[in-house]
Amino acid sequence: PFSLLAGLAPALPRNFLVVEVKGNLLADLRKAIISRFPGFSKTACVAMGEPTMEYKEAIQALILREKKHQAEIERKKLFDSKKEAEAEEFDMDVSVKLTEEDRKLIHLKKLTSDLLPSDLGKCFH
Repeated sequence: PFSLLAGLAPALPRNFLVVEVKGNLLADLRKAIISRFPGFSKTACVAMGEPTMEYKEAIQALILREKKHQAEIERKKLFDSKKEAEAEEFDMDVSVKLTEEDRKLIHLKKLTSDLLPSDLGKCFH
């Protein structure tokens, strides 16, 4: 399947991201990969060091939004499980704050790994 996609990719007018850990690190393999895509622009973005404050604030806003969403789901479950008499007293207001641990995060945690250990083992012996 990968060889089929690799063969078709240069002919398709689409944006491509070539993710080959070993291939992108070694100059001769990288040149061989790039040579298969004539006419395409080659762009690389390398991010190093401490992220900007705007980026950190955006990440914290995403974390806070996710926490509020989860809290609202929990509140609705509790509200639905209450009897009608108790439901009038039930407060539906959701107030969530970031913890110190959340404030220290500078990247979102991913549900899946970027690279499987088996794939990493194949590339680096």
